[in-house]
Amino acid sequence: MCRSSEAEVEHKVPHYVPHQGRMAPDGVTPLQLRMNMDWTIKDTHGDLPVYVLVEPPPDSRAKPRDLHWMLAWRVQEEDNFWRVIQVVRERPVGSDFMNNYLTNSGPATHALLTSTTRQGRLIYVGTLSRDQRRELEGIAEEHPVREPDGTWNCQNFLVEVLELAIARGIVDKETARKAIADASGGTLVLE
Repeated sequence: MCRSSEAEVEHKVPHYVPHQGRMAPDGVTPLQLRMNMDWTIKDTHGDLPVYVLVEPPPDSRAKPRDLHWMLAWRVQEEDNFWRVIQVVRERPVGSDFMNNYLTNSGPATHALLTSTTRQGRLIYVGTLSRDQRRELEGIAEEHPVREPDGTWNCQNFLVEVLELAIARGIVDKETARKAIADASGGTLVLE
């Protein structure tokens, strides 16, 4: 699940964590980020379908807003490697505890569990060229992460990234709108 910590403060104007949440709260300690395999598994393909991947619910009590979302496209079939754009909670190096805010560590290549891609939902966003995917990655790389507020989560992050991608002509507005409506059960909309 990608919801921020429940130790929340209500804000009228959104506040953002520094450096997309890529450092510990002290601003010095690096985070122990998930292994990025893009040094060995390259995204050198032409046109590829891009999806909103909705991870399967952890249990029957999970509500649609509790489910983790990421933008994803498969870069290697054999070992289920995907290029992903997401925000998640990370832990500082040497700590046993997760940060109470989300981290945008930037686009990364991961081997996803088969259960994630088979039991989760892949919702089509569009077929993008390599250059379009790079531009989408650039938008996501620089996109800020909000401080915990009890409502903003990975789903909102993806909606905001897709809105910027639509504004730049990278993805089709109607296709992206349908994908977000399908993924959220109608609870989130693209502007």
